[in-house]
Amino acid sequence: MKKISLLLILLSCLWGALEAQAIVNIENMRTIKPVEGWSGQAELSFGGSSGNTDKTSGTTGARLQWVKKAITNFAILRYAYGESAGKRDTNTSFFHARHIHQRTSWRADEYYLQGETNEFSRLSFRGLIGLGQRFTLSEVPKRHAVYFNLGAFYVVEKLDDQFGVTDDGTTRFWRLSTALSYKLQMNEQVHFLSTTYYQPRFDRGTDYRILEEATLAVKMSERFLLKLSLDIVHDSKPPQSVQKTDVVYSTGLEYYF
Repeated sequence: MKKISLLLILLSCLWGALEAQAIVNIENMRTIKPVEGWSGQAELSFGGSSGNTDKTSGTTGARLQWVKKAITNFAILRYAYGESAGKRDTNTSFFHARHIHQRTSWRADEYYLQGETNEFSRLSFRGLIGLGQRFTLSEVPKRHAVYFNLGAFYVVEKLDDQFGVTDDGTTRFWRLSTALSYKLQMNEQVHFLSTTYYQPRFDRGTDYRILEEATLAVKMSERFLLKLSLDIVHDSKPPQSVQKTDVVYSTGLEYYF
């Protein structure tokens, strides 16, 4: 309980803070070595500038996990906020919960729920429920590993109304979800993770999303981890008035408990 209380205190201090757009890489959360019982982490990343350009940005979030033998359950919560020249330009929230059943050493069943909002991509709400399987293609402990995910999810999206657009309202559809991940353990302190997602709609193959997320993590101590991230997100059919491609880079600090 002391550890959970510490997490709540930390989040209450960070919640109203900073950031730029947050993209959550679920594969990146798996770099935590599974331990029986409860465990978790909290994170904070931030940036800013002053002078000719005034900007503040930051993100805060947490992850709570429970493991017992072949079963893993975890939940992720993240919030991001940013301002430029005194005006808000980032406001996003994200929640993800996942149940994993490790059937064999190389295959696992997965079920998940997710909800998110993004004010500046006109996303009033996106909720989804999905399922799939994760395959271990190659794994050498403390060196490298390759994983492949295959599944599908049902999406409900609600877009904000905006002057000059015609695609507001609520839509419902299915997407295929695939992901290929490569993890490289450089040494005891440093590891690299790259994950590529491809998510086309079942009923419209030209409507797809591609996400490439790369992270370099440096272990500073038993409790703290420094992370450098680069995220490239492409949506072939974004909402009207929204750009197709986003590139986000960030530096963050994570606390494990």
